[in-house]
Amino acid sequence: MIRGFFGCIKKNVDRFVIGDWGWFYFDDEQEVQLMSRSTEVQSDLLHINGTIRLDYRDELGDKLGIRYADLLATSDDELVKQAYHKWGADLVFHLEGDWSIAVFDSEKQQLLLAKEPSGISAIFYLEHEGAIYFASDTRVLSRLKNRNRILNESYLKSLEEPLYGFLPHQTADRDIRYLMCGERMLFDQAEMRCEVYTDLLSQPAKLSYRYAVDQVLQFRSVFAESVRQKVDFNKKTGIFLSGGLDSGSVGALLAMEFQCKQQQFDAYTSVPAYPDELSESVRTIADESPVVRHLVDAYGSIIPHAVDFKGDAVITNHIEKRIEDCFYPVITKNTYWINGILKQAHEAGVSRMMQAQTGNYIISWNAPQRILTELMQGDWKRAARELKCMTHAAGMNSMRLLWREVIRPIIKSWVRRRGVPMNSRLLRIEMLKRNLTFTGMRWYLDGLLFGMNIVEPTSDQRLIRHSLMVPEWLFNYDGEQKYILRAAMKGILPDAIRNSTRIFFQSCDFMSHLDRDEGLKKILARTHMKNINPNRIREELVTLSLELFKSQKKN
Repeated sequence: MIRGFFGCIKKNVDRFVIGDWGWFYFDDEQEVQLMSRSTEVQSDLLHINGTIRLDYRDELGDKLGIRYADLLATSDDELVKQAYHKWGADLVFHLEGDWSIAVFDSEKQQLLLAKEPSGISAIFYLEHEGAIYFASDTRVLSRLKNRNRILNESYLKSLEEPLYGFLPHQTADRDIRYLMCGERMLFDQAEMRCEVYTDLLSQPAKLSYRYAVDQVLQFRSVFAESVRQKVDFNKKTGIFLSGGLDSGSVGALLAMEFQCKQQQFDAYTSVPAYPDELSESVRTIADESPVVRHLVDAYGSIIPHAVDFKGDAVITNHIEKRIEDCFYPVITKNTYWINGILKQAHEAGVSRMMQAQTGNYIISWNAPQRILTELMQGDWKRAARELKCMTHAAGMNSMRLLWREVIRPIIKSWVRRRGVPMNSRLLRIEMLKRNLTFTGMRWYLDGLLFGMNIVEPTSDQRLIRHSLMVPEWLFNYDGEQKYILRAAMKGILPDAIRNSTRIFFQSCDFMSHLDRDEGLKKILARTHMKNINPNRIREELVTLSLELFKSQKKN
């Protein structure tokens, strides 16, 4: 079971001393249970706490001078401790994986808080009455006594935007802040300073191979290794498996790993509970299980589970815990099936869940505005060639495609004046900046509620670096979008998934679930709302969540 962590450093005259220090977990009722160990560590000079799951352990072991036989018996926590002894606060440059840590060095009188550059973890902090408190969940910090909580109205307002404004470092509680990916914070007697110690997205170099096939093979190798690093055969494993290219690719590589060990893992797919209440056209994009079946049939290491969540009160059963979270107090159309799968997997004994949400910007980027990018860079010959290929692949005339790929993006950028990059690669970096921290923290907090370790191979540091060095034209080549991933997965992922361009939606029968949520009227009675408008579901759910969050804080 994955545990969260918390701690406190207090100032006593001219020295920092350790206060509460320990872990927490959520019980079966999803209530916070603290496990303090402050009396146990008072005499230690070095105190380390955190959520730690390391990748590429063999390379780290080599740097630390640990023999391979000893490395197998060395925990991730112990590796972090040895890394701090060797490099001090610069250990952050040598750790890869999903981790956020707090290190208090009583001899140096220094507290280090740090978060990895791309993974699934979280660390929040606040200063109160001369003490520094930190935790991996805001619901722990919100329990502090003798503190007047002040709502951060600008942050709450940002959550109402279509793509969520995502104000860096801020939460709905004005005093509680967090570290973003690749940041570390140092507290000592003299000052408090926060710095970006690494930026994965500022990689100007590009891979240069003579043939596209070399690019594809290298991409496949890096991707396969990123999946391999997330596997632990000693832990029961599951995966969010949809009919999409990203999760299918992760699922196929995972299946190969488990097949080699003659083991199996569980795959969970959301399916509609009330298909008869959907139109024929909607039904075809609501049920992914027939597509997933192709992958299950190809590998004997996958145990499929089609989950329909029939009888789940999609708002009543999930909103109370969500509005206690100052980081993201909003329920969405996807909350019920994500939490539903995590709950079912937890009950089945799964302790590690794979997913691939950020893969859209890393492994399966479709390089939108690629023609516009090449025109802006003066590569007219390649732009003309690609326009011809895309015209043939899309089955539309060249003028209409030119409007879609070149003219419309320019007009949108000028009219909206939002600084949206017209360069395909810069657009991808902008989307990654928005998603890496926010998505990783959100998955970590969801998993924490169920004691689940959620990992994402597509957010592996090395895979991200490699992906950003791949030329943009390989993501949209000869009119085929997501070309490099489709080519890399040839012979591994069934063609029915690899070549599919269908788009599925997991929450198509959300309103059918909502109509059966018997506790909804009581929830709505606590707000000014009378019902949920089916034409404005996202906006209505945000409004409902924020009204409940604000009333809760007032009380």
